[in-house]
Formats: sequence, C-alpha cells, structure tokens
Amino acid sequence: MEFDYTAEQEGLIRTLRAFGRKELAPRSREWDRTGELDRGVVRRMGELGLLGLRVPAEYGGQETDLLTMGIAVEEIARADFGSTTPVQAAALTGGIVGTNGTEEVKRRWLPPVVRGDAIVALALTEPEVGSDAASLACRAETGQILLRPRSAPLRPRPRNLPSLAPLALAASVGVLTASGRSGK
Repeated sequence: MEFDYTAEQEGLIRTLRAFGRKELAPRSREWDRTGELDRGVVRRMGELGLLGLRVPAEYGGQETDLLTMGIAVEEIARADFGSTTPVQAAALTGGIVGTNGTEEVKRRWLPPVVRGDAIVALALTEPEVGSDAASLACRAETGQILLRPRSAPLRPRPRNLPSLAPLALAASVGVLTASGRSGK
C-alpha cells in the first residue's frame, strides 16, 4: 500500500502554502477581530479550485477524493483557520446537492459556488438541541420546510450576511433561502 502524496497533491500543497502566506496569513488577525468575510479572497479560492473540490465536474468542480480535500483544508488552516469555512461549506454543498439536488438546483447553485460568486452559509441550531443534527425537529418534505413552532431565529447575525448569496440549503425536495422562503 502506498502512503505518499501524488504529484498533483504535492503541487496543491505548494500552491496553497504560497497562497496562504501571501493572501491569508497577513490578514488573519484582522479577520478574526472584525468577523469580516473578504469576498475577493473567496473568489480567489474559487479560481484556485478550492470551492469545487467535492462538486461534480459537469458543474465546474473537480470531484476530488477526501484525502485531497483534507490536504486543502489543512493548508488553508495553516494560514487562517477561519478561511477553511467557505471551502468546507462548498464541499458539503457539492456533496449533498451534487448527489441529491434536482438538475435545476445543481445548475443554478453549483457553478456560482465553485467560482466563489455564491457563498454557502450553514446554520444548524434549534433551541433545545443546539447543533446536534440528529435531534433537529426541522424537516424537509416535498416542496416545503416544516418548522417546529418553538424554532427561533439565529442571533447574532454576521455583519456582512446581506451580501451573501441566498443559498442556505438545497436538496431535491426544494430550496430554503436565507430569507426563509422555500420553493422548488
């Protein structure tokens, strides 16, 4: 069994270390202090292919393996841990929507996510279960999102959330947007 990185993985490590040293590490402390998300950096991540690692190729992604995904996250975290969030959220979306989404949802959302033009936001909480995904009462059924009456809005909201794309969850049953509207 071979445990060495491939030549492509070694190249990815070199590229991402240079990117991290030049574009992430110098601003990491400021981003932590302000809580800001730099859209230009996210677009640059898209250009580097970081936002398409787990997205099907037909929608602009690379369909890479989990080891390569882990390498990418580790190298970004080396420079700025917070900058791994867009990479991980795009990978999660690529896997879920790429496997379960309708063709319409895939075409609408995956290419902009891969480019960094749409930023995936994930909010996972309910008053009595916190972030325990298995215990959440919110359920999706064909064409609608069912919320438990005691569900509460998320607080605090990031200052630059209104500039984010309205993708919160997309699946074959429908789309729930940041505005709270659902639809097919």
